[in-house]
Amino acid sequence: MTYVLGARCSDGVVLVADRKVTSGDGATVKFESKIFRETGSIFIGYSGSDITNLNFRYDASATVNRLREAGKQIEFQGLVRELEDVLRRINARYGDRVLQRNDVLIAAKLNDPQLATLRYIAPEGAGSEISEYKAIGTGAPYGDVFLKRLWRNDLTMNSVAEIGYFIIKYIEYGSGNLSAHGLGC
Repeated sequence: MTYVLGARCSDGVVLVADRKVTSGDGATVKFESKIFRETGSIFIGYSGSDITNLNFRYDASATVNRLREAGKQIEFQGLVRELEDVLRRINARYGDRVLQRNDVLIAAKLNDPQLATLRYIAPEGAGSEISEYKAIGTGAPYGDVFLKRLWRNDLTMNSVAEIGYFIIKYIEYGSGNLSAHGLGC
C-alpha cells in the first residue's frame, strides 16, 4: 500500500511518503524512497505500479538531462508541463498491463525564499495547484480520515510530517510494514 502526502504549510511545502514497494506479482517486497529530487529544490513523490514508477523516474531524469544539455534553464512550470506529458505517456503505454496507474506530487521552493508550491499530476497527465494538502496512493482514503479532522492552515512542515508519519504507521498496522520518508522545501 502506498501513501504519499503533500502539504502546503505555514513555513513551506512538505512531502511525506512510505517506503514499501511491492512487485506487480505481490511476491517481492523492498524498501526504497518514493520521493526523489531531479533538480534544485524540486522534489517529486509518486504512487502506482512499481513498473510504471521505475519508468516514470527514468523518463523524468531523462527529461531534466535533455533540458540541461539543450542549455535551457529548468523552470518549474515548464518542468511540470514536461512531466505531465511523461506521466500521460507512461500510463497510456502500461495502463492495460498494470493494476495501478501513476500519479505524482511535485513540491518546490522557488527563487523567492518565501515562495513554495505544490502541484498534483493526475494519471491522465493533467496538473493542478494544491492549496492545502493532497494524498495519493492506495492509502490515501485512510489518511483522509485523519487529515480532514486535523488539518489547519497554520500547520508547520514539522507538524504535517508528524501527522504523515502517524498516518503511515496507522496504515502499517493494518497492512504490513511500511517505512516513512519525508522531505520539506
